[in-house]
Amino acid sequence: MTEFMVENAAILIECFCIMLFITKYFSFKNENFKWLKCTLLFSLSYLTELYDLIFHLSESVFVLLLISVAFIFSVCFLKGRNVEKLLLSIITYILFAFINLPVLSLFNSVLGCDMESITGGTSDERIEVLIITKLLYFLITQSIVVVNRKKEYVFCAAEWFMIIITSVIVISISFILNFMILSDNNPAVTVISLLLLIMEIIIFMIIQRISKANKKNTESQILSMQLRQLKHDNETAIKNYNSMINVQHDFKNYILNINTMVQTGKISEAVKYMDELLDRKINNLQTFVNTSSDVINAVLNSKISAAEEKNISVRTFIFFTPDEKNELDVGNLIANLLDNAIEACINQSEPAIELYMYSENGMNNIIVKNTLSGSVLLSNPELKTSKRTGLHGIGMRSVKDTVNELNGITDIYEQDGMFVVAIHYPE
Repeated sequence: MTEFMVENAAILIECFCIMLFITKYFSFKNENFKWLKCTLLFSLSYLTELYDLIFHLSESVFVLLLISVAFIFSVCFLKGRNVEKLLLSIITYILFAFINLPVLSLFNSVLGCDMESITGGTSDERIEVLIITKLLYFLITQSIVVVNRKKEYVFCAAEWFMIIITSVIVISISFILNFMILSDNNPAVTVISLLLLIMEIIIFMIIQRISKANKKNTESQILSMQLRQLKHDNETAIKNYNSMINVQHDFKNYILNINTMVQTGKISEAVKYMDELLDRKINNLQTFVNTSSDVINAVLNSKISAAEEKNISVRTFIFFTPDEKNELDVGNLIANLLDNAIEACINQSEPAIELYMYSENGMNNIIVKNTLSGSVLLSNPELKTSKRTGLHGIGMRSVKDTVNELNGITDIYEQDGMFVVAIHYPE
């Protein structure tokens, strides 16, 4: 009975550490009832381990059940890529092998403790092993969480594949060592276990450095694309401005021509002349918005024109313009938001976009809404682009970078059949 209580206490601590690790590494899709979801993961993990403690499942079945519980929970309630969730679910439990093997081997070969007494029972050595392994697990998992929160890049599928393959190899060797250490009192096993752990860390660091290099290359490409877009917007603004100047210059002549036609009774010719004038001159100006900021005017008129060409309805409600210090950043931010909204509206039956810009309680607010053909956040919570050459994901990363520079916040949600991106930053 005493042994059961000791092992049960160890399981409770272990399940709490697992719950803490998984829920802190990934954030929840929905913050509602967060404590209830944490309790669910804790309970499922505890019941699985308790069942094994009582009925002694085979090692492979036991580990597979625990990994399945963590993975299914992560897919249902947590944000993140599924491949990363699967890998973390595996790491969550395999990490115990990396910790337990060296500790057991240390107690067995260096301190001379009997293997049977440190793998079961209620001896002081067994309790010390449990305390040390659970403490190490807690410290290592929390360190992983801290590193994950500070990282400035995301592994691609190929990099995750490399990590998984090397992990599977090391895990397989670890299971072989696990049988060796339980059947053979060999100090070399300790050394091999530590070397395997070091090898896994080195491989992870190499892949990490490669990923950082890839990120820098991607950032260069993003900057180049943004510069080309800004150049295109400026050229469009200049073209519109020159067209307006020409129309203003010739406006007197147009009025005189129309007046002459009306005076001479050529009403049908005058109407035809005005229709041609509207088609050739006025409608081609592409001037939809006129604010106090030339940058915002250029961006909005360019993007609204692009939307109108795709038969996308655009409504704007603008009650503030950014100051000169921030207008380039805000212009780039709005351009990316509208690009994403236009892309999302393509092939919809009744596409529509709404833009709101207003100040309230010391905050500038920019809200872009676009119609939905189906829930985006449900199928793609991380807003990853589904096109090989698409820039939707790059645009959202650029938006978040710009908002951070403005000391603002980004809120993304769905409401009344529309996808909404709301930006808030101090005036």
